[in-house]
Amino acid sequence: MRTLAAMSSSAWPGCRTRTSTPTASRASYPRGKGAPLQGELSVALTLFKVVVGPRGRAEQQKRRRKLCKHVQVAIISASGLAVAGGEMDCDPYCVCRIADAEGSPEDEGPHRAQGRSQGAHWKRRYGRAEAKGQIETHVIPRTRNPTWRYLDELSLYAEGDALFFEVWDRDVGKEDALDFIGHVVLTGDKIMPNGFLGELQLLDASDAPLEARLNICIIPPFRDVPGIRCRFDVREGKLGVKIVPDEQGDAFFIRKVFEDGLVDKWNIANPQQRILADDRVIEVNGIRGSAKDLISTVACCKGEMEWLLTRAIV
Repeated sequence: MRTLAAMSSSAWPGCRTRTSTPTASRASYPRGKGAPLQGELSVALTLFKVVVGPRGRAEQQKRRRKLCKHVQVAIISASGLAVAGGEMDCDPYCVCRIADAEGSPEDEGPHRAQGRSQGAHWKRRYGRAEAKGQIETHVIPRTRNPTWRYLDELSLYAEGDALFFEVWDRDVGKEDALDFIGHVVLTGDKIMPNGFLGELQLLDASDAPLEARLNICIIPPFRDVPGIRCRFDVREGKLGVKIVPDEQGDAFFIRKVFEDGLVDKWNIANPQQRILADDRVIEVNGIRGSAKDLISTVACCKGEMEWLLTRAIV
């Protein structure tokens, strides 16, 4: 068996071979069109080093990308759910499906109906739908404030479509025992191009507003998770929050929001983009860095302040 130092460059076509011994010969090959590798291969005993050219690096980066080519919907949580009849708790789950521009889920084009039919076939055969126009969370038993953190994609979504959300109460152990809790529509202009992160107030069957809220995140194709930008003027009072640094060191968490503070006033004035416990602030006044730097920027600010925060979706 040949040793690595004695291997000739013929074992690696299209590359130059270099050994670790100073007296070893160096074979040179033309790097013409169609060469398998762009770069050189160094052979030193048991150590291999491959220097990949620009084209190879681009392919590696492309493989590493996690961004989805379809719209992704994260149904995070709900609060204040109530069931007709005054039951203390419910067993809620949420359904999201594509609606038309006016928010009607019944008025659908034939391509979406066909896609759902094909999706049902794939789900029966392979356990998941290949093309989807509807997603559904799991059931969380005995709660009025469920946390699903359910993320899935809607491959049939087209720009301008609205999304129709329904929350139902399913009695565990009774497959057909369903009680309607509430619904809401997110229009297409709030989805594209930047996505949506926030809470929506649920409506009852007669479209009357409820106290219940649905916490969701919509991620457009090839985009990162959207955030919430909020502004305060610390000359008007205290922030009224308890914050703790993130263990990763690049943000800080909101642990509690106190009444009558600036953050509480922001929540009242912006009900769809409230700041909630466990939200993560990643930028302060355009500055990103360590948790220590961000907290120091907050402490030193004497005027207007802007936060960019994100929320856990899974």
